[in-house]
Amino acid sequence: TLIEPYRSNVWTLADIVDYAKIATYAGMEYTADNGEKLLYDNLFAVPHEYLTQGVPSGTFAFVVDARQRDPYATFEMLQRLEWTEVEIDRATSPFVADGKRYDAGSYVIKMRQPRGNWAHQVLGTDRYPEVRDCADCPVLLPYAEATTSLPLQLGVDVAEIRTPFEARLERVTSVEPPRVTMPPAPGAKGAYLVRPESYGTIQIVSALQDANIPTFRGAKAFRAQGVDYPAGTYIVPATPQARHVLATASAKVGLPVTAVPRAPKVAGVQLKPQTRVGLMRGIGNMPGGWDMWQFDQYGINYDVVSAQDFQRGSLRELYDTIVISSGVSRDDIVEGLDPTQYDEAYAWAYGVGEKGWRKLRQFVRDGGTLLAIGDSVETAQQLFDLPMKPALPEDDDEFVTGGSLLHQEFDPNHPVAWGMPESWPVWLYDTQAWELTDDSGQVVSHYPAEGEVLASGYLRGAEHIRGATNVASFTVGKGEVVTYGSEITFRSLPRSQFNLLYNAIYHGPAAEVAAAAVQQLRPQFTPDGAPVRR
Repeated sequence: TLIEPYRSNVWTLADIVDYAKIATYAGMEYTADNGEKLLYDNLFAVPHEYLTQGVPSGTFAFVVDARQRDPYATFEMLQRLEWTEVEIDRATSPFVADGKRYDAGSYVIKMRQPRGNWAHQVLGTDRYPEVRDCADCPVLLPYAEATTSLPLQLGVDVAEIRTPFEARLERVTSVEPPRVTMPPAPGAKGAYLVRPESYGTIQIVSALQDANIPTFRGAKAFRAQGVDYPAGTYIVPATPQARHVLATASAKVGLPVTAVPRAPKVAGVQLKPQTRVGLMRGIGNMPGGWDMWQFDQYGINYDVVSAQDFQRGSLRELYDTIVISSGVSRDDIVEGLDPTQYDEAYAWAYGVGEKGWRKLRQFVRDGGTLLAIGDSVETAQQLFDLPMKPALPEDDDEFVTGGSLLHQEFDPNHPVAWGMPESWPVWLYDTQAWELTDDSGQVVSHYPAEGEVLASGYLRGAEHIRGATNVASFTVGKGEVVTYGSEITFRSLPRSQFNLLYNAIYHGPAAEVAAAAVQQLRPQFTPDGAPVRR
């Protein structure tokens, strides 16, 4: 069927509905006319080919090591495979593959199975081909993603094995979070400890926040009961209420809680009770919609920042931290929607004017925390004249990623990167890398200055991003600004990077605590969030 091009200058909601109806009816008609062929090709022939021959790449299997820095990420990855009917096996005894020994409990996903090609697509890494319509034409890239590597996006150590190996395996019939149990209560002077590596800890912290339970974090690595804990470890008083909350939240994400008879003597911070988070998103802002969904999933206490908030005095009275979603410009904030053209249903997105722009600046100077993601870094730079400049060329053909995973080096001793590994890929899609122009800002993460930059996907012009800054932190007045050049919350996919956001959400409003005070679990806030006066 030949579809006529759309020639009108107007595109309405009715046109959108008609467009969807045409596509739906066309799909139904095609299915009715080709049902037998579709059933044979899609439900028998293709799966049978992978079941008998494996995938064309020659990969034998993917092995998921039983020892992972983030057990919750491993669960979420395997759960997605289960949802799509991928066959998953678990080793019942140790085995060797490609010269490496794997413990019992490691997972094996063989490629010779009906969903083999799909499993290979989501578990492997990609090198997206460079395709052009002509020699001088721009590179043809997918709509948003040049890679679908789940292990890299979630933070799971997965090995691609090409050589066949023998192992005693059992079929996994149901994927569940790891089973964890609470340790015995350690006594009145004791504490519960939660490691910071997993992005699943966000849900534990959210539960502690909701229950108004004092929560501390160690600012440096420490050793307790013969175990080493990294900077950023959560330290919680061993009260009956805390025990109940930790037991419920840790079981949900499968992350262990340990107990020590005495809280560690390490300098750190106490999180502000029930930290108030604002999410700033412009009208029609898709990244902001994804950020709302993500905050809802992880139980973050947040409100969407509205134009009316700027009319109620100081923003500090409403929020401790404001997150600006990717794609929010100065015009979105200052000009916004015109009240004469949009009714009160859209009042939250009205412009706040120059006065509101100054109020946002004052929010940080008075002690607030502002986090800017992706394209919104430029907005933060304009707001505070931050000492940074774009590192990537303006010519779209000199530097291209098309939605890819690029290697990143982190400073795990910086509070924004607590719990992060020293290196792991980050997601970059059509946003900017930065260069700090003086030493007043702190680099939290940067792209490697040497070696391979691309981890999976497509990259043209790697020389332009080598050594460039991705995440940076700046002190502004009494407050803090954190900028994320890459879109770390892109459609909720790059979850291995989530800690970079949630660390900053809670750290900015936190109070510094001396080592002796942490050991005594001495609160720095009253239950309603006011600083304790001593």
